[in-house]
Amino acid sequence: MSLLQRIFSSNWVITLVATTMGVLLAFYVDGLGQQHRIKKQKALALKNIIEELTNNRKQLEEPSDNIRILYLLDTLTQLNKGKDLNVIMGEPEKIHAFIDPHPHIHITDSTIQLDIFA
Repeated sequence: MSLLQRIFSSNWVITLVATTMGVLLAFYVDGLGQQHRIKKQKALALKNIIEELTNNRKQLEEPSDNIRILYLLDTLTQLNKGKDLNVIMGEPEKIHAFIDPHPHIHITDSTIQLDIFA
């Protein structure tokens, strides 16, 4: 019996080759599964991005928001007479008239105590 015949007739060689082929096949199948999952995740992410961009475009084109923002800026400019829009200075009545319809505006005062909001 030749050396090759003895090697291929040995149980441990057959077991080693079969195990190696099984492991390589398992890696291949797992790689295919991962590629499929990645493709599905990419498609879902792309769909979500397109939906978000569509929603953002609708919001930008909605005139009510634009009118509200322009009104807010115009009122701020009038109240501050064109000065810094980050700081509101003026008579308490005018400040209240400006802030009351805009509850999302937060008032902070870091320099002096004002009793106009009591």
